[in-house]
Amino acid sequence: MAFERKRICGITSAILVLFIISSVILAYSYYLDLKKALLTKLSGRAAALIGQGIDIGDIAFSTTAGINLYDIVISNPEGFEAGKLLKIRKVSMNMKFKELLNGRFYFRDIEVNSPELSIIKDKDGRLNVSDKFMKFLSEKSRIKYQIDEFRIVSGSLGLYRNELLRGENIKVSLKNLSSNPGTKTMINVSASFAGGNSMNISGWAYLKDEPKKFSLSVSSEGLNLSAFREISGRYNIDIRKTLLNIRITAEGDTGKGVDLKSKMQIKTPELALFRKDPLNINVNADAFYDIHDDSVLINDISLNAGDVSALKLRGVIREVRKDPSYSAGLKIERLDLSAFNFIRDLKIGGVISSDDISIAGKFNKALPEITGSLWLKDASVRSADADAEEINAELKLSGGRKMSVKAVASAKVLKAGDILKKPAGIKLLMNTQVTPENIIAEDLLIETEGLKISSGRSTLIMPGEKGPLVFDAKDVNVSYPEKKTSVKQMECNLKLNAGEKAVSGEFIFSIEKIIFEDVSSGVISGSGRFDGKEFHVAIPRLEVPRGNIRLTAGGRISGGPFPVDIQADAENIDMGVISRVASGFNKFPYNLSGDIKKAAFKGTIGSADSMHGIAILQAEKISVSGSDSSKIIKNGTLYADIKFNGRDLEFRTDMKAGDISAAGSGTVKEFLENNRIVKVEVTLPEVKITSIRDSLWDVFPDKLLYAGLDGSISTRVSVDYRDSGLMTTGDLMLKDIIIEGENGEYSAGPINGEVPFIYDKRFKGQDVIDIPLFERKEFENVSRHYSGDYQDRDFSLITIGSLNYGFKLLDNINIWFKQKGTVLNIGRVSANIFGGRLNGSAVVDISDSINYRAGFVLEGLSLTSMCDGIEPIKGYISGKVNGIATLKGAGAGITGLMGKADFWSYSTKSEETKISREFLEKVGGTAVKSYLGDRKFDKGVMNMYIQDGFLIFRELEISNRNFLGVTDLSVKVAPFNNRIAIDHLMWTITEAAQRAKER
Repeated sequence: MAFERKRICGITSAILVLFIISSVILAYSYYLDLKKALLTKLSGRAAALIGQGIDIGDIAFSTTAGINLYDIVISNPEGFEAGKLLKIRKVSMNMKFKELLNGRFYFRDIEVNSPELSIIKDKDGRLNVSDKFMKFLSEKSRIKYQIDEFRIVSGSLGLYRNELLRGENIKVSLKNLSSNPGTKTMINVSASFAGGNSMNISGWAYLKDEPKKFSLSVSSEGLNLSAFREISGRYNIDIRKTLLNIRITAEGDTGKGVDLKSKMQIKTPELALFRKDPLNINVNADAFYDIHDDSVLINDISLNAGDVSALKLRGVIREVRKDPSYSAGLKIERLDLSAFNFIRDLKIGGVISSDDISIAGKFNKALPEITGSLWLKDASVRSADADAEEINAELKLSGGRKMSVKAVASAKVLKAGDILKKPAGIKLLMNTQVTPENIIAEDLLIETEGLKISSGRSTLIMPGEKGPLVFDAKDVNVSYPEKKTSVKQMECNLKLNAGEKAVSGEFIFSIEKIIFEDVSSGVISGSGRFDGKEFHVAIPRLEVPRGNIRLTAGGRISGGPFPVDIQADAENIDMGVISRVASGFNKFPYNLSGDIKKAAFKGTIGSADSMHGIAILQAEKISVSGSDSSKIIKNGTLYADIKFNGRDLEFRTDMKAGDISAAGSGTVKEFLENNRIVKVEVTLPEVKITSIRDSLWDVFPDKLLYAGLDGSISTRVSVDYRDSGLMTTGDLMLKDIIIEGENGEYSAGPINGEVPFIYDKRFKGQDVIDIPLFERKEFENVSRHYSGDYQDRDFSLITIGSLNYGFKLLDNINIWFKQKGTVLNIGRVSANIFGGRLNGSAVVDISDSINYRAGFVLEGLSLTSMCDGIEPIKGYISGKVNGIATLKGAGAGITGLMGKADFWSYSTKSEETKISREFLEKVGGTAVKSYLGDRKFDKGVMNMYIQDGFLIFRELEISNRNFLGVTDLSVKVAPFNNRIAIDHLMWTITEAAQRAKER
């Protein structure tokens, strides 16, 4: 029995254990199903309540730990992109459950861990918070509750995906929250934002009292503004080292109002806006918001920035929540402009102050009513191109909807670019009427000692809801007497339309006349239009004397004004007008006249220094006159076409004046730059020299105007100009040139040869040939030097058939020469002279003025031939003559000529030294009549100096000594006491030749 009982007890125990285990398993399974159903029901009820999807990850209950919710997510409402409004990692609620029996929720504490709130907007500006959720948050709850402390730990807040508005490490502590009135709730909030800056909020509030009383303080110490440098950089302000201390307090109740006080201090060791460093800026405000009157009373707002500025503001704002209006009094005690960096490299000085300025208006109106005056005293403006001082101004404001603005200003301008040559005073007068619809400026006057600008009436019409902004100016006049320039009766009208992405508009203008250097234009008128992409300007009428100019231009606006397409046409333009205008900019030594029958350009300006296109110029009746009114060119014609290739151009011209025709072509590199390179080729075909004289009569050499001329010339000239200097090269071809004096006193020719020339200002050195020493003691050496033929191939040759001056002097003349830089080397001059030979060399320097030196050697001149060739002295003397001479001088005349010469005679078998009886009678008179015949002589010398246009004889003697040693013939002059003027000698030779012809 005992065994059976024991066995029954064992079976019973096993069954009981199995039942308990089964019951526990069933109970836990039911618990899991119940919790799942609870989470589903809670999520569904909450989503239906706020109108947004809510998902609760898990829930846990405990008699000791309370209720814990995990992984709570509130999704964005419908219409928004997929995302989360709020995500919470954990919510812990430590609850006194027995208080539920009393109908009250009592929480020892509620802790929200790691909430992430993200507020965004859609394209219509709606927040990602549903209307139901907003209504739920605003409804007054009837639930009784008590929360000893509500905490948020490690929260974050994102606003509109803007990193500057994002808060991190948010901590919130609200102590003593209750549904019972009279409960004082303590508030503490801290957060970090904008790159690690911190903010704290502390205070208290009676949240369930009516009216609600509260006191809150918001502060941030050492706020670093580096996070805002991208915004400040748009205004050229560097705030990376700027610190900000701010404290705002608000205290009051929702029945009477709120006292608002704020203190802000800005510490900046260096701020691009200010010149004075370091700088402390203090802004203090004291105001009261009256809830019953719906108004804000501004007791005081003051700003102080060291000794830079100080201003105060008092006023009131009414009907804040309905139709707010304001009235205030502003006083600027001091604003020192010298402390500010308004524009780089611009220094501004002076002080702005004001009286009590009254300001009144409504926030929904554009213009307030302002009455008061501002003063600017002892201001100055200095930059690289401008300098002004003693700037004083007064601005008076008065009126309401139609406000009057009167300005009077004066200044002393010391420098204004290249316009102002000496200090000048300037005055400004302006009388303006301002309304919400328009701004009207009348009797505007800007006047200096040399410039006057006036405008009768200028109007700026404000745009309506869809209308354009219109600017209209009438009766604008500009006068600049110093430059003899003025603009008369200018009118313009501009309409601007502000689109969503760009501004568009159109304009028209007209000018009655423009006067420059006594040259007056006719009417100038035009129009234009522009939008966000391109612009177009047309000037169909630009009247100039006897002609008209038409211009159209168009280009893009975005990315700068270039490229610009331009087409310009001009007809019947007076070149004299252009010449006079150009002389106002550059003292051109010549005067132009003529008719430009046609000028045109069509192309594209790619940039400020680049253009592509084609231009043509056709002109006739061209005259070029010198300053003395002499005609350099008359009745000429010109045709030119120019091709622009970016920064370079190439051109071709055909020119004609009388019977002279020339063709030219060339290129210009970097034509708009100072370092431009100009290369020109000009060709003059063969033309009669008489045609050149007839075409260039006024500038042709006076001594050749009535001379006998024959033959022709042609030339080719190359010009190379650059900033380092000018180089001109070319060839002058002479063909059978014959020159004969007006009275037949001289003649030369025929002249043939090719004359290469070069003028190179850039060539700094000198290539000068060696010239022998032309002294009598060196006669043999010099004679040998010139004994052979000239072989230097670098030298060019000119041949002259003969040279006559009264009588035939030289024939078979050959001149070898070459030029390099500013030096003309004459390697050899050779000629036949009265049976003898003349050789010589010369160097001519033309760098500044003409300077030259030369030497000649004479061999074997026959006195018999010379006398036979010169009719008045035929048969006077015979014998051979050698000689040597050296010359130097400056200029083209003989007054600057200096030198010396030695000549001596000798006998040969073919020609003895002998003087005729006739010559002796001419020299000695009747004293020689006892001689029956001619006389031989053994000494004949003539040594002379050349100075100041005279021949001065150092020695002149013809004598003979017989076999007994006795001088029986002597003809001589006293040394240095006899001189002959060279021009007188030349004229005497001319007269003698003329008498010989008449016999």
